[in-house]
Amino acid sequence: MKTVRAKAFFKAITYFRTEWHRYLKKFLHKKIKVKMDITDAKLLFEQNELEEALQLLNEFILTNGSDVQSLNLRARIHYKKQKWGNAMNDYTTVLEIDPVNAEAKSGLAMARNILGYFTPDMFNP
Repeated sequence: MKTVRAKAFFKAITYFRTEWHRYLKKFLHKKIKVKMDITDAKLLFEQNELEEALQLLNEFILTNGSDVQSLNLRARIHYKKQKWGNAMNDYTTVLEIDPVNAEAKSGLAMARNILGYFTPDMFNP
């Protein structure tokens, strides 16, 4: 009877230890991945892989919503995809966090200029 209990006890301990290691491994992997996401997203942006870079940045921004670099990069991706409203929203968020950010100021001004462009020559008189 004692050997059956001992075997069950050791089996439970082994299971607990294995699950704990899996949990730690998954947790540490997520922490390491989060640190590398912005670098990976920059590389993807430079290679013109905009959708993949945007996915990585969205995941990163969910956990680090006040990271200026990631918000600026996401705004540049939106700008490049001609999603002016999304780009302006990200640039505005950056300026709320860091009011003197030059990249966000210029990006916001460029997006506003594009949206405000008006050519009367294109209309029939």
